[in-house]
Amino acid sequence: MPCSEPDTGKQFAKRPQVVVVIRSTIDTQVANATARTTTLSSHCKTVVLGIRHRATEAINITNTTYTADTTNATNTTSTEILSEVD
Repeated sequence: MPCSEPDTGKQFAKRPQVVVVIRSTIDTQVANATARTTTLSSHCKTVVLGIRHRATEAINITNTTYTADTTNATNTTSTEILSEVD
């Protein structure tokens, strides 16, 4: 006996409540998928902002160290010049 595919259009016409349940289920799944995407998107933004914050801190520390080294080098040079003048 061959297996035939049911005529889903006729089945849905006979039982419209099934269509309502399927539609409701699909709507719920779409809403859940959208919420997951939004949550992942928010999480990614949080991670990226954290990385950016740490990178900015690292750059600021490097700039502060470089400025301090430059200031010390300038002070040393000025001191050496003044001691040579005396």
